[in-house]
Amino acid sequence: AIATFHGEVVSAKPFSKPYNLFAKLFLGRMKRIIATSPNIAETAPLLRLFRHKVTVIPLGIDPPVLFAANRTSLFPKGVHPKLLFVGRLAAVKGLPILLEAMARLPQVILEIIGDGPDRVWLEKRAADLGVADRVCFAGYQDQDAVRRALETTDIFVMASFAEGVPVVLMEALASGVAAVATRVAGVSELIEHE
Repeated sequence: AIATFHGEVVSAKPFSKPYNLFAKLFLGRMKRIIATSPNIAETAPLLRLFRHKVTVIPLGIDPPVLFAANRTSLFPKGVHPKLLFVGRLAAVKGLPILLEAMARLPQVILEIIGDGPDRVWLEKRAADLGVADRVCFAGYQDQDAVRRALETTDIFVMASFAEGVPVVLMEALASGVAAVATRVAGVSELIEHE
């Protein structure tokens, strides 16, 4: 049997010991383990016991489907810069940090595509910070809607505390969008931080 390993699961402490035990038993039964990036293969604590079974096969995308040849220029005259986040609305994604940043950037608009367990709390947090009028919670969107959002955004943002190799970041870069992301795991394989 073969397993694909995308990265460590960031979970609540009560579940981490049972999860790690299950994961070690599961990975121990595998003939091969596919890691989705060199960074994950080298740094994931769960893979240390199984290095002899690990092969790296990076994730990929189909850029011709995504690339937007007709992108508008950054910050057209009279238009507020637009940021875009696409992902699960959960603590590990760092959205409270993005909302706090929005409070310091009065001329910026943020579109959030995705849904998850923290959505209601994040909407309330945006209101408490006084940025709800500049933050759009668009909810889950299909791939075509995400592609259209990438065509009309200025900067793709990702404030995650943990990531494997984020496919959505690959899609944003392939679409010609500037990106700002936290330096975690596989993100550094896609973006050179300056």
